Order: sequence, then structure tokens, then C-alpha cells
Amino acid sequence: PPLHLRLAAAIEKRLPPQLPGFDAMLAYHYARCGDPDLAERYLDAAGEAASRLAASEEAVHFFGEAVRHFLESRKEGSDPERGAELERKLAVATMNKGDLKQAVIHFDRALELLGERRGGSRGRRIVRLVRTAGRLASELYAPRLRPRRPAATPRQRSVIEIMYARAQAETTHDPRNFVTDTLTALARLSRVEPRSVERAGAMYASAVGIFSFGGVSFGIGQRLLDLGRPLVREDDPSDAFLYRVMAFLHHYLTGDWSEANLIEPAVVDDQIARGRLWEVTTYCNLEAAYRSFRGEFAEAEGQLARLAAIDARYGFALAAS
Repeated sequence: PPLHLRLAAAIEKRLPPQLPGFDAMLAYHYARCGDPDLAERYLDAAGEAASRLAASEEAVHFFGEAVRHFLESRKEGSDPERGAELERKLAVATMNKGDLKQAVIHFDRALELLGERRGGSRGRRIVRLVRTAGRLASELYAPRLRPRRPAATPRQRSVIEIMYARAQAETTHDPRNFVTDTLTALARLSRVEPRSVERAGAMYASAVGIFSFGGVSFGIGQRLLDLGRPLVREDDPSDAFLYRVMAFLHHYLTGDWSEANLIEPAVVDDQIARGRLWEVTTYCNLEAAYRSFRGEFAEAEGQLARLAAIDARYGFALAAS
């Protein structure tokens, strides 16, 4: 252990932090010399670096080890926000690898650390769902009656963002929970000033998956897009991209097949580089169908080739499917 401590000190002193593998090397040595706090810190940083490169397998490993060190170094119940943030990062990395079921497990653990649990009787769940739907209806149809809402606290933001991400992971394999979790996240969002929550615009737009894709109501789908549009942060390309994906889905299903709704290939490629694999895969799949129905088979095959390339490069299971 003393040798590992000396090596870690030498790395911090002599090597530039931007060197590839810098954080991973320090995490390794601090773990070997028995310092779980520093090991966790650098594992977290190594996971962030891997995520920025869309290296999902590596990110899952680093964040998973960070969670393990967190649990080993702290007593039960201490610092739940830190534990929830690490579980959230692990869930996102797992989702970006394409393992959506496992991602939901990690999102659940993150929410449990913040005091949020699923469960209750079927009757209670139904009552909560009805209340949630009522809150959303007032948000969409009686906006003038909304009282002024406070900015979200850090914990409220974390809960809303994790609920939203969990619902996103449930889209293709757990539609029942996708519906309830999406509506629950929107109900929580309606209790606070939405501009105080990152990606609020995309959150409202994502409910198009329930109302337009689910065939419930195109009118509600359009209202959700209208509600979300002013909240989209143009300085956040990923926020704007997801909004455009949901808008494309809505217009495609309503029969508005204008090419103005398509997303430029350069924008799609930028989102791949940012690691937004779920959003890109969803869009490419939709555009492939759109092109096929228009008889534009070469363009449709181009989208399928992009999905195959995503799977080959990143091992993203949803793109493979």
C-alpha cells in the first residue's frame, strides 16, 4: 500500500490531468492503498471521462466500482444524495450500453436513496395515477389557473430527472411502468417552476410517447409539444435534439410528412458523439420507417446502416434490435 500511495502522489504531481487514463490510474492506486474516498472520487471522474467518449462499457465499470467504494466507506443512511448521484450515473451508463432492464434497477436504487419507493396496493397506485392525470390535465388545459411555483430544490430536481430517465429506459420493455413513471415525473415537474429543472422541455415532449404514439390523443400530444417548446434550452443541444425527435414522431403519426420535420444528419452525428445513443437510435428507427413508406429505400437503408454502425462501435443493444 505505501508504494501505491507514492505512485498516486507522483501521478498527481507529474502528469497532466487531461492525460487519457489519468483518473483511472489514480483510482486504481488509491483503491490499492485502502483509501475508498479518493478511489471513489477518481472512479467517478474516470466514469465521466468514459461517458463523454460514449465508452459505455468502461463507464459502467468505473461507476459500478465507485458505487461499491461508496457503500464500503460509508455507514448505512449517510450521504444519500451522493449515493443517489452515483447510482444515477451508473444507470445512465448502463442504459447507454443498451441494458435497459438493469438500468431501471439502478434508477430505482437511486430513487430509494432519496426516499422514493415504488409499491403500494393496486388501488393506491390507481388513485395516484388518477391524481397525476388530473394535475397534468390542469397543466395543459388551464394554464392560467396555475399558481406561481417555487424553484425546484436540488433534491426535487434529482428526483424528477431520475424519474424521467427511468421512464425513458422503460419505453421498450415495460410500457405499463413507462406510462405511470412518465406521468409521475410530469406531475412532480408541475409542482415547481419548470425552468429550474434541466431538460424540462424535453420531459413534456417525451409524453408524446404516451398520447401520440399510444394513439390516445394527438391533440394532447400537440399541447405537450406546445408546453415544452418554450422550455427547451437552445444552449443544450441534447435537450433540443430530444424535443425534435418527439416532434418528428408526433408529426409523422399525424400524417404531416413534411421534410422540414427531419433532423439534419450532422445534428444526429453530433448527438452520437455526445453519447445520446437512445435518442439517436429512436430517431434513426423512425426515419427509416418514414423513408420506407415514402419509397425512399436507399435513404431508409442509410438509417439502418447508421444503426448497425452504432451497435458495432458502442455495443448498443437497442440499435442492434
